[in-house]
Amino acid sequence: MSLYTSVRTELGTIAIGYNDRGISRVVFPSADWNDLSPGDLARVGLKTESRPPAAIADVARRLRAHVHGDLQDFSGAPLDTEGAAPFLLRVQRAAQTIPAGQTRSYGELAESVGSPKASRAAGRAMSTNPWPIIVPCHRVLGRSGFGDYSAGSGLHTKFRLLWREGYRGRTSNVRFDERAAVDHLRTADARLGRLMDRVGPFTMQAAAPSPRAGIAPFTSLAKAIISQQLSGKAAATIYARVARLWDGDSIDNPKAVVDAGKAELRAAGLSENKALSLHDLAKHALDGTLPSRAEMEALSDEEIALRLVHIRGIGRWSVQMLLMFYLGRPSVLPLGDLGVQKGFGLTYGMRSLPSAKTMERTARAWAPFASVASWYMWRAVEVNRYTA
Repeated sequence: MSLYTSVRTELGTIAIGYNDRGISRVVFPSADWNDLSPGDLARVGLKTESRPPAAIADVARRLRAHVHGDLQDFSGAPLDTEGAAPFLLRVQRAAQTIPAGQTRSYGELAESVGSPKASRAAGRAMSTNPWPIIVPCHRVLGRSGFGDYSAGSGLHTKFRLLWREGYRGRTSNVRFDERAAVDHLRTADARLGRLMDRVGPFTMQAAAPSPRAGIAPFTSLAKAIISQQLSGKAAATIYARVARLWDGDSIDNPKAVVDAGKAELRAAGLSENKALSLHDLAKHALDGTLPSRAEMEALSDEEIALRLVHIRGIGRWSVQMLLMFYLGRPSVLPLGDLGVQKGFGLTYGMRSLPSAKTMERTARAWAPFASVASWYMWRAVEVNRYTA
């Protein structure tokens, strides 16, 4: 059977798939603070929403309460484990013994089931766990870094779950102290503080340094060019189409871009102007005038802007996105970003979009952590869309 019941939670609408053996899977929406799309359900074979039996309805109720902050014990939840490998079941059951608010590494999880050298296998078990939250794979982190998360919006979902359970470790990979930033903003701006309480932890993930350090800024800026004046979903779709021109999931080869014809790029969804801009960016990457990551790390925000704005299609907004999401800089305030403007209006109870002067005046209290406040402005739009 492919039955499911929907559970509306503070993280988004979650589906619980079930059959006569128990819960077959738990499914998160693929976007933050969102309802499940037909595609989210179809990918895992859930077709028919139905009123669940009492045992499943009880899990649904407790799952909603858990996400709300009323922590629940799911160790006795009825799970359909038919066909699961014994090792995977041992690891998944061991994960259920991790106390709320605490985390374990993949190695520690493997050791707890008597297989200390099987950390990779334990990681695979968590990545294929069909019962997130009920089997708390979000409590398992990589020994170095945060690992990954296969449910919902990935690490963002993972850390929102952990935060609700009392975890207060790092939730972002930026080089500045995000906890100090959040404490400062909460104290400096009461309205922003209330938004932060609704949203949860600061989970922005800046791009990790790449072994191909001379090319990595090219990838980030290519994404910025494609994203201009598009919603996040539309930008991701077109970026994926362009990347597939070279059988990959990332645009990281400037020579391949230069060799591609404009018609080929247009067919993938780029406007003529964006196709020309991507070509120009690739040429700068190949001739060495695009700074490497190491060079950017030694430059101020304004110095980076001066080095990049002469590239076709790279304006202030594109530079700001690179500073925030590639370099993880703390003091970026993208006043021209529509999402930030909308989030500001929602946060401060405005009926129309704010002026740049209004935003700048309020943002004085945010210094030197405008990037963190701006990230929360984007989240304000998402939370409002889901709860409205």
